[in-house]
Amino acid sequence: MKKILALLLCLALLFTSGCGGSGGIHKDAVDVSGLALEPARQRYSFEFTDFPQSMWFGMSSIAAVDGKIFLLGMMGGSYLYSLDTDSLSPVLLASREDESEQWYAYCAMGGRLYVLDSANRRLIEFGTDGERLRAIAIPGDLFVSDIASDGEYIYALGSGMVTALRPGADAAEQVFSIGISPYASIADDGAGRVFVAWRDGETQALSEIDAEKQRLGETSYFNTDCAIAGTGRDWDIYLRIGGALYGYRLSDGSMEKLLSGSA
Repeated sequence: MKKILALLLCLALLFTSGCGGSGGIHKDAVDVSGLALEPARQRYSFEFTDFPQSMWFGMSSIAAVDGKIFLLGMMGGSYLYSLDTDSLSPVLLASREDESEQWYAYCAMGGRLYVLDSANRRLIEFGTDGERLRAIAIPGDLFVSDIASDGEYIYALGSGMVTALRPGADAAEQVFSIGISPYASIADDGAGRVFVAWRDGETQALSEIDAEKQRLGETSYFNTDCAIAGTGRDWDIYLRIGGALYGYRLSDGSMEKLLSGSA
C-alpha cells in the first residue's frame, strides 16, 4: 500500500550548495518566547511523492551528492533511494529487508554515502548508484546515534560526545573527541561545516565544530531546548523548537519562525 510522504521543506533545507555568514559568539541567550507567539509564515510548500511501501524518513536520512538527493527510509527494513528533483520520483538503490542490519542515519563525503548500521556498530559505504563498497567498523567503545561530515571526517554523535572518525579500509580511526551533553543533535551543511545543538547548564547551545583546533567553535545560546533540523541557503541553521521550525542566522543571531506544527 502506498503512503504519501510529506517532505515538508526537507528538499529546501538540505539540497543546498552551502550557507553563508560568519559570526562571533552570542553570549546572551536568545529569547524565543516572543517569536513563538507570532503566526508561522508559509514560505515553503508541501511536496509529495509516492513510495511503493510504507516508509519513515528522519531529518538525518536526507543527503545530497553532486546535486542529487538521497533518502534513507525505514519501516520493516532499510531502504536507500535516490530522488528525481523534477518529478519527485524515487528510485530504490539498495535495501535490507531483514533485521541483520539497521540503517539508522547517514551522511555524504567524497562523493560517497556512509550509512550507520546501528545493529552491527559500523558504517557501510555506498556509491551514488547504490553499489555497496565496503563495511567500516566503528571503534568498539563508541555508541553512535547520528553522524555528519565536513568532507574530511565523519562525526559520530553519542554518549555525551562528538567523535571525529577517519574511515579506513575496514575500520574507522578515532581522531579526536569533544565532550558535550548527552542530549544533542548534529547536522552538516554539505559544504564543510558541522553543527551541534547541546545542553550547556541551564541554556541550550548551538556550536560549529572547529576541526582544526579540535574543539567547539562559534557558539550561540538559547533560553529553550532546540534541535537542529537542517541547514540551508536562506538561513544558516534551521531549528526545531517545540512544535515549530525556526530559521537562525549565525552572523547576527537573528531568528524567524517559519512553520508551526499546526500549519
